Amino acid sequence: MTPVLPDADTLVRRVYEAAFPDATVVNQWPSTWADRLPLLVARKVPGAGAVDPRGLDRSTIAVTVCAADRAAASLMARQARTALFDACVSQFSDTDAGGYLSHFTELVGPFWQRAGDAALNHSGVYRYEATYQVTSRPHL
Repeated sequence: MTPVLPDADTLVRRVYEAAFPDATVVNQWPSTWADRLPLLVARKVPGAGAVDPRGLDRSTIAVTVCAADRAAASLMARQARTALFDACVSQFSDTDAGGYLSHFTELVGPFWQRAGDAALNHSGVYRYEATYQVTSRPHL
């Protein structure tokens, strides 16, 4: 029987929950996001498909970091890159997600987002974004 591929959103969220215990880490924007800083939103977005649906998934992950000052947001975004890279190298595993990470590729490195969704532009909040690809494998 073909194994079910892991839940990439859960895998990546668990990596970031461990790396940023004092931050709000979610897969979906909370409605009260500006009150929950520092905030890290990581979610799977369109852009990649399974390398092999029998056991190797590839996911494009959008990561957004918000903090109360630019330096803190920049640092957290750069630390998020390192945390996800290290998790892939160490083959971070999560039972609830159903698998483990196995490879990292940076598509767009962290950058200060000064435009875009008006609902996310607040004075005193700095937003950094990045996009990565990760591969994951199911537990067998």
